[in-house]
Amino acid sequence: MKHREWTRLVPAMVCALILFGLPACGDEETGQEAPPGCDTLFEGLNEGYMVNGIERSFYIDLPEGVEASWPWPVVFAWHGFGDSARNFRRLTEDLVDNEVMPFIAVTPENTRMLLEWDIADAANPENREVLLFDALLDEIDTCWGVDRDHVHSTGFSFGDGISAMLGVLRSDVIASIAGWSGVYGSNPANDLPYIVADWPELSPDNKYVELRVHGGILDWFVMPFGTFGENDRIYMNDNGHDYIDCRHNSIHNQGVRFMGAEHIIRFFADHPYGTEDSPYELGLPADYPDSCYLSQKN
Repeated sequence: MKHREWTRLVPAMVCALILFGLPACGDEETGQEAPPGCDTLFEGLNEGYMVNGIERSFYIDLPEGVEASWPWPVVFAWHGFGDSARNFRRLTEDLVDNEVMPFIAVTPENTRMLLEWDIADAANPENREVLLFDALLDEIDTCWGVDRDHVHSTGFSFGDGISAMLGVLRSDVIASIAGWSGVYGSNPANDLPYIVADWPELSPDNKYVELRVHGGILDWFVMPFGTFGENDRIYMNDNGHDYIDCRHNSIHNQGVRFMGAEHIIRFFADHPYGTEDSPYELGLPADYPDSCYLSQKN
């Protein structure tokens, strides 16, 4: 089950309170039964999780009261080349209980492919990262309930490229994406060779809003990510997407110092599924760097 229009199959659970003559636990507005909790996913490091015959590892961070309330926003966070999930997790683990949008955080580990991630062959229906995304979203929905208006992805460098890939391949699921120094392999202007990117075109559905933090000519690691940021702004606008461009003038790995994860989470909270016209057209949040601006779709 991969798509937004699927029927959610949540195992029924009767609350212990019913024993005392009180109503069973459930969502009064939707009638949805309470998720049962989880014995297949765990807070912290999960190892040996099998997806299409491949063992995957990832961290999960849960907000307080995850089993007392539902459904939950979910944020996937993908690390950059040479980094680790253990290190990148630090960006989100202390934010899951934030006041703006408490969420479940998923920080996957790569599988040591050529570019660490399965980012080159996005056209492959067995793409490792897409299948992991699908599997974990299903599992989290069964365990704790997923807020389908708030499934988001962030990352750094090639990790942010995974977010872009999900935007291309899972636009019926992804609400909005934001991150640091990513790239669209589907953008002809980026002139990526086949070995680096065999991607399908952007979907004509769900014109999600993107926020990209990137540098200028110093934002270079194997490839010119600063140039990709400008190319992708034009590409997204031409394809009907609003795009918030935040440019720093430092080296590739300094974007997080320029604009932190707390800004990313605020952006996600303000851009649920179906948001095509950014509410920031009335003005960016006051704590955004001065170089950030909203580039509106054509």
